[in-house]
This record gives sequence, C-alpha cells and structure tokens, in this order.
Amino acid sequence: MKKMRTVILTSILLSATVLGSNVSLIDAASKESTPIKVTNELTKQADALDVESTLDDTEQNSEKFIAKHKISEYKDDDTIEVVPVYMFEFPFYDDDGYAQALQDRLGIVDDEGNPLKLEITKTDEHTGFAEEISYSDTNEKGENITKHFKLKYIYESPYIYSTIDNPLYFKSSDLPSNFQYIIEDGNKGSNLDTDESNISSHSGNKTDLNNHEATVTTTIASEVPEDIADKGGVIEFTAKDNLYEVPASTLKREVVISKEPDWSQLESYQIQKGDKRVLNKDDNISVISDSNGNDYQVTINDLKDLDVNKPGQYDLEYKATLYNLPYSIVEEYGTNKPITYTKTMPVTVVDNKSEISYNLILVDKKTGNTIATQSGSAPDGTKVDIDSKLPAGYTLTDAQKTFTVDAKNPTKVVTVAKEVPYTINFIDKDTGESVDELTGTGKEGESMLLTAPEGYTLNNSADMIYTFDSASPTKEISVTKDSILDQDMNYTIKYEDVDTGKVIDEETGTGKLGDYVAAEAPEGYAFDKLTSYGFVLLKDDMAFTSYVKKSDVTYTITYIDQDTNKEVGTQTGSGINGDEVTLKTPAGYTFVNANDATYQVDKDSPNIKVFVKQSTLTEDNLITTHPYGGYVEIYDENGKLNKDVVLSQNTDWATDQKKTIDGVDYYRVATNQYVKADSVYVYSPLTGVVTTSKVTPVYNSKGQLVLDRALDKDAPWYSDRISKIKGEKMYRVATDEWVKASDVTLN
Repeated sequence: MKKMRTVILTSILLSATVLGSNVSLIDAASKESTPIKVTNELTKQADALDVESTLDDTEQNSEKFIAKHKISEYKDDDTIEVVPVYMFEFPFYDDDGYAQALQDRLGIVDDEGNPLKLEITKTDEHTGFAEEISYSDTNEKGENITKHFKLKYIYESPYIYSTIDNPLYFKSSDLPSNFQYIIEDGNKGSNLDTDESNISSHSGNKTDLNNHEATVTTTIASEVPEDIADKGGVIEFTAKDNLYEVPASTLKREVVISKEPDWSQLESYQIQKGDKRVLNKDDNISVISDSNGNDYQVTINDLKDLDVNKPGQYDLEYKATLYNLPYSIVEEYGTNKPITYTKTMPVTVVDNKSEISYNLILVDKKTGNTIATQSGSAPDGTKVDIDSKLPAGYTLTDAQKTFTVDAKNPTKVVTVAKEVPYTINFIDKDTGESVDELTGTGKEGESMLLTAPEGYTLNNSADMIYTFDSASPTKEISVTKDSILDQDMNYTIKYEDVDTGKVIDEETGTGKLGDYVAAEAPEGYAFDKLTSYGFVLLKDDMAFTSYVKKSDVTYTITYIDQDTNKEVGTQTGSGINGDEVTLKTPAGYTFVNANDATYQVDKDSPNIKVFVKQSTLTEDNLITTHPYGGYVEIYDENGKLNKDVVLSQNTDWATDQKKTIDGVDYYRVATNQYVKADSVYVYSPLTGVVTTSKVTPVYNSKGQLVLDRALDKDAPWYSDRISKIKGEKMYRVATDEWVKASDVTLN
C-alpha cells in the first residue's frame, strides 16, 4: 500500500471585489503542512479603488467609487469635465487642501489603481479654480511620464420659477391696479420683475475660491407687447448667473385679456316647440367667442319667463362664462371670480312641423364642457351629418358622425373625446433633472402602460398606468436611478501573449457591478496564471488583460490495466508546460493512485502511462480522509479492525469498491483494507472558479456549518473538488471549507 502525496489547495480571490473581502489570497494546506496564511496580494488594488467592506456602503459611496479613472485612459493635453470644488467643500482651506479635494473628485489613478499626486499648473485669477493640472507617472520601462490636462467646469444654469400658474386672466375693462402698474410703466414691462409678478430665481452654483458668491439677476428677455392690456400676450423673463458663464434660463408669463363676447352669434337662436331641455338653467346652449379668440359657454338666466310650449319671441338674459378649452371655467387673476358677461336678447320658439329646428351640443367627454354647438332645421326623422368643423384637436367617431332629427327631443348632446398630445417627463428624484422624455398623442380617457427609462425605477407604482388627460397634457414622473449594482457596465478583455507581448485577441461584453466575468482563452492558447481566468467587474468600460501562452505541448495519457499490463484507453490534449489537467479514467476503471487524477503538463515528458484497475464504481472513485479528524482506522473484508495500520487525516485515496458489512458502508483502499464511509468523503477533481451569489456560509467536509467563517457576496474562489456531502452538492474552496452549489455559480 502506497501513501499518496499531500494535496495542497490554493483558494484565491481572483480580483478585488466591491465587497472588499478581507482574504484576498489564501494558501490552504493539510494539517501536516503550514497553517492557513493570508498574504493579501490584491488588497493594494482594493484599497486604491476605495472599495468598501459591505454592499450597502458600496451603494452609498457609488459616486466616489465610479470616479476612479486610470491615467492611461487619457491623452496628454486632454480636456476633463468636472464639477467645481467650491469654497467650504474641503476641510483645509489652503492650496494643498484644495488640490487634494480636486484630486478626490477627479479620481485619477495609475494603472495599478494607486492615486497620483495632482499638480495645479494654472489657476483662473477671478474664481481661483484650477484651469490646468498635471500628473506624473512611471511607465513600464521605468521612464517618468507627465501628462497635462485642461479642466472644463460643469455649472448649473440658474433656476427661474413662479408659484402662479399660467395664464393670467383679466377683463379688459377691469384690470387690477397692481397689474396696471406692472404693465404700464415707462420701461414697458420692467415692473414685471417685482413681487407682484411672482417671478423668482436662484443659482445652484456656490461660492468660488475667492469668496465670490453666485448671484442671479432676472430681466425681461423680450419686448413687452404694446397692446398687452388690450390683446394680451407673452412676456419672457431670463435669469442670468452673475458669477459663472452658464446658459441663462427663461420663463414665460402669459396674459389673457377677455372682452365682451360677440353676441351676434346667437341672433338666430331658435327653440323648437316642446324642447324642455333648455329649461335646465345649468345646460350650455351654445359657445361664442370674443375678438381675442376667447371662448364662452352660454346659458339662459330668466328661464321662468320662457314657455317652450307657446311659439313666439321672448326677451331673455344670456350669461356667457369664459372657459379655457378644454379646461374648466377660469377665474380672473386678483379677484378669483369667474369672468362672465350678460346680455338680454330675443329667443324664438317655433312650431314648424315640416322643418324641425334642432340644436346639437358637442360636449367634452372629460370635463362636460360644451365645446361647440350646431343648429339647423330638417324634417322629423331625417339623418343629419354632424359638421366636421370641430375645435382643434377633436375628432368624431363613426357612430357620432350623424344624428337623427327628433321632434320630441330636438336638442341633441354628443360627447366627444379629445385627441390629447402628451409629454411625460421622467425626473430623477435625487438630482431633480430630467432623464428622459416621452411624447405622443392619445384619446382622452384611454390609458397606456409606462415603464421607467433604462437604468431607472418608477418611485410610485401607480405611475405605471397613464391616462390621457387633456387637462394635464404634461406630467412629471419621479424615478430613481437603479443601484449601481443593477446598471449595465461595459468591459473589454485583451488576450496578451506573455512571450511576445502582443495582443492576439480582444472581446467586449456587458455585465453588472460585482459580476465575475470568465475569460476564454483563444484557440491554441491557455492561461498563463490563475488570475488570467477572469475578473470582477468594478466599473463601466473596464479593461482587463488576460495573459496567455501558446499551447505548445501536445500530451498523450495512456491508461494501463495494472493486472493485465494492457492498454485500456488514451486521453490526448494540448497545454502549457506546467498546466494541471484533470484526468478521466476509461469506463469501468479507477486510478490506482489518487494523485494520478491530475496530470501536470511536461514538455520533457509529454507521453506518460497511468496505471488503473477495474472498479465496480463508475464514478466517485476518489476519497479523502476528513481533515482534523485524526487517524482513520483500517478494517478487513469482514469488518475486523486492523490494529497495525491507519490512514493519516486529510489524505487522498483511490477506491475501487464500496461494500456493506453488517449494515455499515466501507470503501476499499487496498487489498483487504477498508475504511468506514463516514471517516472519508468522496470527491471528483475539478478546475474552476465559483462565484458567490450572497454572503455565503461555509461547511466542513462532514457537512457541519463553520460558525466563524463566511464568504463575501460576489466573490470568486478557485475550487479543485466537487462532492456530495449529506446529499448536498458542494465545491471545495479551502482545505476543509466547502460551499453549497446552490449558493454559487461555477465558471
């Protein structure tokens, strides 16, 4: 019986992760070799990237995290856009403190992730902000390289607003004195920039380094119409940042002047005898307009003086109420009262049985307001076409294009829906800025399903359903930017031949922050080292170099039956000198020695023989005694203890037989030498990387939870074995540390 060599398992965190695992590289060996040690070979990169220790911290510090940029990504004399570091935004108010704060904001690092020192080479004399900077770094040849950059600052435009909704309505004969003051000054509108005009503005920028405070001046940007008090009009205001050169913002104030409506539009108004609908004082009988194009809904006030059953002419008082199509009745600014006009005019009740006088009232479906009226006469029972000349934005359905004249009901009401042009603006809840805009048209009252712009989530689930509403054609919907962990990030993998230094292949892709991206060596090549197998995606447009070597060694494994000394199978392949390859025995055979399960590619010995023996086990023919469990006792084929031989803990063995003796399962490790199944675990060799999907518990080879250990979320770990422990498929990541397959992804 030959004792196997000690197997050393290396568990390596392949790249710095957003979780900042405390263990970056672990050398884990058996009890007989050196204890587990932490070398932290990759923590330097993690520290340089300011990677936080928990997922929540990473999300909270996403701005700081995203800001890191390698200096190699820039060319000399590039221009970099950046938000200014204003006064009071850094703790030490001196040149060094400002330079450090600016460096933190720019986040320029060397190619290994180490921060570089920023030098300010030119400063704006007025603001004190740096205009030009430089960084020095050492290239691969050890040469000192200096790159110079210009800075372009990103400022906010001033914000101008009003708490009064547009438009402002006034009667031309009754303008409030304060409004008269606003519009009738000698400067033609300059008084609009007052408290009475309710125009305000402010700057989102802050004090510069020379203690200049950002202030805003509001002025009128366009000529105020000379006839605004008579015809109405629009005044445009602009807000200018007095300190920083940024685009000005504008706001428009609309003024609507109402006038006495044109009552002549009702001179021919007739009522058919018996038409009782007009007796409802709240019903609009018509729509008329004034010389400024304003629309009025007309009702009759003195209905008690009207007898619809008696033909003749009646003098009645009409009331015209201003409304804003398609909205509700409007109120005058300053008085908050509806704008109305009245006039007494004749109404004729007719009794013509051959020609029925009809009145058609077109009503807005949403508001119930009368938007148009049509009158005429036709014989009872006649089908009449509805006039297609409707107010702008309205259409008639097929069912509403005609109506039938009815002597008993000569007034008809037709409800129409408005074709609504809509604008939906998605506003970032945190920044207040628009991130997307959706425009189109839809039928009043109908609905459509909304989804947030890519990379965002609706803050209110009720916003998923949008109903077309002519009263609210523009809507702002609050959204929140998805966690950086949910955003798509681009990456590039370059495969570099370590012998020639040339990039032989390149691939691009997308993933999420914290994803482990597995590289795939180009055909005819193999990875030079474990860290070339893949990487953790840390930022957008991340570049990763995978070092490969040409697979220049072709090997052949010949399997020899140890009992017959005959060849029973072969396995061929190619690889790099020194690579480890997992071998697979021919069907019905197992390894004689467990360490033969892996083969190290050797250019000097590319063709080897491996002895195997027939086995009743088609799989799971490799076992290991439990680590830290002490010596393992040996039994004969009858279950009798062999007091002269034991196996060491954490040693690997090939088994060719599983046997049950007196109800106890045993594995055979040599001629007439068996170990109890509960003193070992069965495994299959593996070469791969597993990535955790959450903070992952760790188990030992007996399936017991390791209480003082857990693996961070989204961390990749090298694994060399797979086993079924207590019925659960698991991968080994350290000497006696296993994770459930359901908690990880195998790459």
